[in-house]
Amino acid sequence: MKIKYRFAVVLAVIAGFGGFLGKNAQSTQAATVKDVATVTAKSTRIYKTPGTRKTNSTLRRGTRRTVSSMKTVRGGTWYSVGRNQWVKYSDVAVRTSKTVNNGSINFLGKTTKISRGNTMVNTAPTGNSAQTWGGQAVLSTRDHLSTHIIGHNTSNFGNITRLKIGSRITVRDAYGHTKVYHVKSAKNVTDFGLVAGTRTNVYGKMVSAYQGEQIVLQTCLSSRVNRVVWAK
Repeated sequence: MKIKYRFAVVLAVIAGFGGFLGKNAQSTQAATVKDVATVTAKSTRIYKTPGTRKTNSTLRRGTRRTVSSMKTVRGGTWYSVGRNQWVKYSDVAVRTSKTVNNGSINFLGKTTKISRGNTMVNTAPTGNSAQTWGGQAVLSTRDHLSTHIIGHNTSNFGNITRLKIGSRITVRDAYGHTKVYHVKSAKNVTDFGLVAGTRTNVYGKMVSAYQGEQIVLQTCLSSRVNRVVWAK
């Protein structure tokens, strides 16, 4: 799964619970670990500032650049890939430059390894693995914080679609501690952070760390809808 552009637009509300950026709102995030952007579009134009001061330079598909920050301006999200060099969020796939072990998760008889990520990343890890995204990035079963975990629906992790209220989920965290969580809620959520078919905004409840000890699991159901599971 690729973290959708529409999710990136609402990153500024991580500290709160819901709400979206206005058309003039701005939000900047600095990279906390080394992330790498790979151009997935045929080519992407380089801008001197996010969304303005377009240059004549482009990066071809497959080009890799280190990402230093991400900025949302007037509803558009951009990555900084060099001094005064910004590219569109939708034109690149951003992953962490190396895999950092962050524990594992087991449910329905299947185990999936978890690596450490961050909200700069816009693509779930390949293979049978998952990655932290929102909330507390370092997975801990004892920090009384919430961790948001993403993974492809084609991996073992994608079986979260089969979890029911009360289902057991066993987590081994980054420190080797083990805890059993139980599913408390499961919803289909659009790329705008709304419960499908409603105007109920649950984005903050997905990505805010300050919700007590819990895990939030997310995988894609379609190009616009995701399955999200909350467990405590």
